[in-house]
Amino acid sequence: MLAAQQKDFDEKGSGNYPRDFARWYQLDYFRRPRMLKTRRFYLTLAVTVLTILVCLVTVLNARLHSIHEAAPVSKAHAGFNLQCASCHDRSWQPLARLCGFAETSSVSDQACGSCHQGPIHQAAALEQPACVACHREHQGQSHLATQVADRQCTACHANLARHLIPEKTSTFHNTVTNFNVDHPEFKPSSSGKVDEAKLRFTHADHLNLDLAALRKQHPHLETKYAKTANLDCADCHQVDSQRRYMAPIKYEEHCAACHQLTVTILGDLADAKLKPLATEFRRQPAPHQEPAVVRAVLRDRFVQFAQTNKLVGIEAKADARPVPWRKPTDIDSQAWAWATSQVQANEALLFTNRQWLKANDQQFAQCNHCHMEAKSAPPRLDGLPTYAPTKIPARWYPHSVFKHDAHRMMRCDQCHDKAATSRTTPDILLPSLQLCQQCHKTGGLARNDCVECHLYHDHKLERGPRKRFKIDALMSK
Repeated sequence: MLAAQQKDFDEKGSGNYPRDFARWYQLDYFRRPRMLKTRRFYLTLAVTVLTILVCLVTVLNARLHSIHEAAPVSKAHAGFNLQCASCHDRSWQPLARLCGFAETSSVSDQACGSCHQGPIHQAAALEQPACVACHREHQGQSHLATQVADRQCTACHANLARHLIPEKTSTFHNTVTNFNVDHPEFKPSSSGKVDEAKLRFTHADHLNLDLAALRKQHPHLETKYAKTANLDCADCHQVDSQRRYMAPIKYEEHCAACHQLTVTILGDLADAKLKPLATEFRRQPAPHQEPAVVRAVLRDRFVQFAQTNKLVGIEAKADARPVPWRKPTDIDSQAWAWATSQVQANEALLFTNRQWLKANDQQFAQCNHCHMEAKSAPPRLDGLPTYAPTKIPARWYPHSVFKHDAHRMMRCDQCHDKAATSRTTPDILLPSLQLCQQCHKTGGLARNDCVECHLYHDHKLERGPRKRFKIDALMSK
């Protein structure tokens, strides 16, 4: 008992403690009305009613559904932001998961497949994961496709053989858990790999060119390389429209300025007035086409030159070119014979593996200077060579994605460090795994998760019906 309470007992003579305990301790205290208890009831009732009203309003009004979202939908699904039923075709699944029932999602694979047409990821897989297992919506505008946890990938790729149908095999590496731990070396950079392109080309010879000396010999280079002292990587390699990969090298855009397929009129012309015309004739190179096309174009040009400039001494008619249904005249025969001899002489220069420089620095760059003849091709009746397809890869890594624009702060030789010294065509000048790991590592300058370089659905986009993209997967046997 407190001292104040003991004093009160003593003053009233109520006896000793605790004989008269009920007189000073109010046992019915819980029956007395209290302001906090009364207001708490009404406050709880008001909050409950208000919450129910808010839920009803947000459910009945489609424009307020976003209140229940964890985050905005991705940019790809922005058009369905007010049409939840377009994707959520299963009802009460959150309540089912809360009560411990089967782990099912509110979005089925059929709902995803109604728009995203395409085959499964891998036909040899023992089981196919659901779309929403990796692609979690309502995580942000750019989260759906680019932010997939590594555990979703390593669930199978940590032991790939275990997740394949029995008697099925895969060409992919069996165990991959982390890019910086056990990722295999890139296939093109593996030991013993060579570039199988059928083309004679060396990077060192082009990067070490003395353009100043070449411009003195070939004035036409002034237009394209007027100020540069040496060739740079960007002079030939430009990124595509999406700024991801390098656009294919084209002869007309990247090679023709230096390697012109020059065609000239051989032999002496009787009329000195024709020499300026012959010089003008030489400025138009042969087309970069098949040998049969080159022969046809050259023959047409030489016949036209002979007829236009009266090389045979007889006035030519407008329709003097030989045609199958008309007997050739003397004009036709002489012009045709002269054109044929010129074509044969120029073919001997174009389709040979040697360079011919005349005193006036006129250069004949022939086809075999870059292209290789097909060794297994049978001899042609027309006597023309058969060149092997160049087979230059459009993409070296078909199962990964890359974006040069994201690496624009780096110099080309920081990744392609062997280009300046490469003197053989079989050299593969791509960066190695170790070089990429210097930046792409945990805590490094760049991300190293799986989806940074790989897509779960290895695919190429093709224009399908109704202006929609149809996915054609690149299946690996």
